[in-house]
Amino acid sequence: MADPLDQVRTLLARVSSARVRQRVEKTLVLWELGYVREALSQFRVTSEETLRRLLPLCPEAEAAPLEQALERGRAATVIESLHHELEVIPARVGLQLHTLLAWGNYASHHQKHGHQARGADLLVLVSIAVDLEDWMARQGHGGEPMLAPDQPARELGEHPRDQAAGLERVIQLLSEGVGARLHQEAHRLVIPDLSLELYWGRPDLGPAPEEPYRGLRSFEVEDAGRFYGRERLVRELEQSVDTRRLTVLSGASGAGKTSLLRAGLLPLLLDLGCGVVCLNDYSEEAVALLAQIREAWAGRRLVLVLDQLERALLSHADPGARRAILTLLAGVGRQTQGRRVVVGIREDFLGRLLREAQLPVGDPGGAAGEPGEAAAAIITAGPLTEAESREAVTLPLEGTGVSLDPELLSRVLLPALLQEHGAAPSRLQIVCGRLYEAARADRQCMDLRLYEQLGGAEEILGTYLDQALTSGRYVGEEALARAMLKAMTGPEARRWAGLGQLWRRLAQEELATDEVQLRSLLGRLMDDRLVVSRGGGPAAPTRYSLMHDQLAGVVRSWRSAAELERQEAQDRLDRALAYYAEDQQRGELLRGRSLRLVERYLPRLRGDEAAAELVAASRRGRRLRRLSVALLLGVALLGVVFGVVQLRGAVRQRDNSA
Repeated sequence: MADPLDQVRTLLARVSSARVRQRVEKTLVLWELGYVREALSQFRVTSEETLRRLLPLCPEAEAAPLEQALERGRAATVIESLHHELEVIPARVGLQLHTLLAWGNYASHHQKHGHQARGADLLVLVSIAVDLEDWMARQGHGGEPMLAPDQPARELGEHPRDQAAGLERVIQLLSEGVGARLHQEAHRLVIPDLSLELYWGRPDLGPAPEEPYRGLRSFEVEDAGRFYGRERLVRELEQSVDTRRLTVLSGASGAGKTSLLRAGLLPLLLDLGCGVVCLNDYSEEAVALLAQIREAWAGRRLVLVLDQLERALLSHADPGARRAILTLLAGVGRQTQGRRVVVGIREDFLGRLLREAQLPVGDPGGAAGEPGEAAAAIITAGPLTEAESREAVTLPLEGTGVSLDPELLSRVLLPALLQEHGAAPSRLQIVCGRLYEAARADRQCMDLRLYEQLGGAEEILGTYLDQALTSGRYVGEEALARAMLKAMTGPEARRWAGLGQLWRRLAQEELATDEVQLRSLLGRLMDDRLVVSRGGGPAAPTRYSLMHDQLAGVVRSWRSAAELERQEAQDRLDRALAYYAEDQQRGELLRGRSLRLVERYLPRLRGDEAAAELVAASRRGRRLRRLSVALLLGVALLGVVFGVVQLRGAVRQRDNSA
């Protein structure tokens, strides 16, 4: 008799829907790893998702209470209403929904009995889920055909006519505008030095990486099938983009915002036939091209994804780009077309964004067409829950040949990763990645002995950067490497630095090197995933930065108080110069602490004639302010003296008259 799990795999091979295939693959992996309860819980999620897609078919007066009942966990009541009262679904579909819901609930509430489920039960449940989705597709209820032969990737000609025409105009526009800097691939256009991408099709799932954990690197579109633990948040983003013109994804550094947008939301948008423009660095040229792409794209289905928007709000950011991007966001609520904008931003910059762009805030779940549609929906990328952390730890190990001791996971690793409110994705990826590397080199098992040998989670995290620099790849060059990493670190976040800036940093610290050694060192830092580069070519020189903002805090801790002050002085000078260069009459002058800092470190700061003029103008302004204050004090003093004299005269006159 055939193995039921093999039959599930055979059925899975015929599933054409990427979303459903990913759900079934996840269920199968959980089952094979022994997490039967978590695997069966996926069918409850499938049942509830199907009900949400059926609710729009109900009369408006009935849909709202049913949606509230579903949110409160009363899915069985919703199924009965859809079948008996509203007759939206036939009895067979109602029975299928009840079956999936019952198995998921039973496994969740009766953990011991959940483990008694057999492979044949899994086969039946997967078959029901497949049949249910196939019925949804046949009825035109938003489902995707489930059982279909493999289909080739969509070509440009298969897109709607207006979208294809818009894409052709965009390609022509960018080709004329940036020339050789434009790279065209099967599913996207890329301008590397501007960090701008235009997707019109979803790429194939890339080959499984050698290392299943990403460390500080983000998940990409090609990794969508290996992005675990964020399904709830991805669904929330999808719903918000469907109903709101502007969606803001906010979270702490290391919360996985970029991965959520690129490996979670972006593939869903591409599956729906949307064009997606991604931008994660903000120069005036990039923002101008962004506006031109929006104008040239004829179809309504275009989504702008503005990731790491805090870079446009930093003190040393391009002021022209800053104004342009804030103007774009402020105008989203007034646009007449159904364009959508999604923003990813660090939580400590969220208030600044809302204030400077004057964005109204609404409920992420509001319906399209409501008055609140123009308001921004704020979604928070919080830490992973325990269940999400378990998925993110266990599922990537499938097929790697490395096993995970369940005792280590439940008793030690998860409690160490889970902080007061949950697990930070970057923290989880670093710790699990280090455990995986050690296990693969040793005994192919991540167990308690290996965990203790590495010193535990806190030791792994605390020594992540230092361990890379003292690994033997930087013998005699550690001081050079540290100086270069400092040059890529700003007071609030990482910064991009070209070779010239790196040279100046090394000169400041009196470290000698040549171009060959410098480029070799940069290559090794990139191989170790500490540094990332972009650009390259005559029109766009290569620039380098830290792999992630979380490394910036570690690098800043290397600096002395004097170094931090000098860097702050440089940043304040650069920011003032950016405004002063635009309009010397109304430009921003250095004042107060900014001027005192710049004066203190002026001989050691980078600057040109414009910087000297700015400092001189700031000093003249300070003298004028001091003179004005002195004059005001003099006038005030004269007024006081005059008042005293008048008062004495009045008193004397009163005494004489008496």
